[in-house]
Amino acid sequence: MLPGAVRHLRSCDQLGLLSQVIPELEPLKGMTQSPPHRFDVWQHVLYTVDTLEGVLAVATGQIGAKKPPPGPADIPPTVWEDISQALGRYTDRTAAHLSVEVSGGRDRMVLLKLAALLHDVGKAHTRSQDADGRIHFYRHEQVGAGIAAERLRELRFSGDEIARMRVLVGQHARPAHLSRAERITRRAIYRYFRATGCAGLDVALFSLADHLASRGPHLDPERWSRRLDVVQTLLTHWFEHYDETVAPSPLVTGRDLMSHLDLPSGPEIGRLLEAIREAQAEGSVSTRAEALRLAKTLTANAEK
Repeated sequence: MLPGAVRHLRSCDQLGLLSQVIPELEPLKGMTQSPPHRFDVWQHVLYTVDTLEGVLAVATGQIGAKKPPPGPADIPPTVWEDISQALGRYTDRTAAHLSVEVSGGRDRMVLLKLAALLHDVGKAHTRSQDADGRIHFYRHEQVGAGIAAERLRELRFSGDEIARMRVLVGQHARPAHLSRAERITRRAIYRYFRATGCAGLDVALFSLADHLASRGPHLDPERWSRRLDVVQTLLTHWFEHYDETVAPSPLVTGRDLMSHLDLPSGPEIGRLLEAIREAQAEGSVSTRAEALRLAKTLTANAEK
């Protein structure tokens, strides 16, 4: 997508072109949402695309915090300073990460903007309303991931692009879930990147735009600070603690476990290896002996 994408999207929509290319967007128009959302789903999606451009401009160092970036005019100016202060030391690395081509000349930044447009397509299929009148969209992320993937398949995107879109849409609410925890643990960080892979940075940055688009000028300072802390923590572990938290080097192999514990090949070996990796990320296991001891304990507990 070109800079100023939302203007082009609105023009295409007015001409009736957008619904021909991505018909799944049409049901979002006029679909109401409960607070803290300010807009219907369609307007929220457009606002998110617009806000994402501002977030990315600051996070990649294209525009300094003191100069208003592209994006909605009603976002408080201090927001951009907050993002710059929290993520500023990673601007070069973030820019390099997002400039990596995925396929067909389209890089990660382009796909992230497209994901912003598609991130709520699942809401048309998951909307419900409780007795109090509050509107819910349970599992809209997972449903939307399948819808977005199918649309990209119809548009002849590559397999790599489709797989990445599944993650971007399907996991887009994950940073919000992390921000609700009392503290973000190393185990939670490991699980986050296990689910998102190299798209985890993109999802984290997107979550800032989604949060801002929902609340606009009515930001709750504490919630905003917490969301920004989570995103900063995720970027810090990706860029500075990758081998410790994101992808710890294996301490043992499946053959080691089968030999040491006299176990047959099977799913249990995979579960033990994953438990060891989580313990490594958490910092409770750091040697081969500790890994084997943990596997032995887990096996014994499972047999009780």
